Amino acid sequence: MFLLPHARDFYFALQDFAQAVSNGEDWECRRSNDDPKSRFNNVVDRMKLTGAATVMATLPETAPESWPEGIGKLGKLWHSDIQKLGVRWKELGEADRFAVVQQVGSVLRTNLANDVESRLR
Repeated sequence: MFLLPHARDFYFALQDFAQAVSNGEDWECRRSNDDPKSRFNNVVDRMKLTGAATVMATLPETAPESWPEGIGKLGKLWHSDIQKLGVRWKELGEADRFAVVQQVGSVLRTNLANDVESRLR
C-alpha cells in the first residue's frame, strides 16, 4: 500500500489500535440504535481526547479539493488519541466499543478516499 505521508498516521492509528485491543482478552461490541458518530464523540469528550475531537470537527470541512492542507497535523493528533483509546479500551461498554471501531475505520476510509482523489487532480 502506497500512502502519502499525510495519510500514514490515520492508517497506523488503526493498526496500533487493533493491536492494543486484540491482546487475547475476550470482549464484545454491539451496535446500538444510537448514531455511532455521536456516541464516538461522546466517548472522545468523556475521555478528554482533544486531538480526536479536533479531527472529528475538522474532517467534514476538509474537502478533497484542498487535500492535504493541514491533514498532517490532524493525523498526528488522531494517532496519539486513538492509541490512548486502545489503552483505555476496558473502560468502554459494548455500544461504545462498536462506535469506536466503526469511527476509527470510517476516519481512515475518508482519508484514504481523499488521498486517492487528490492524486487524480
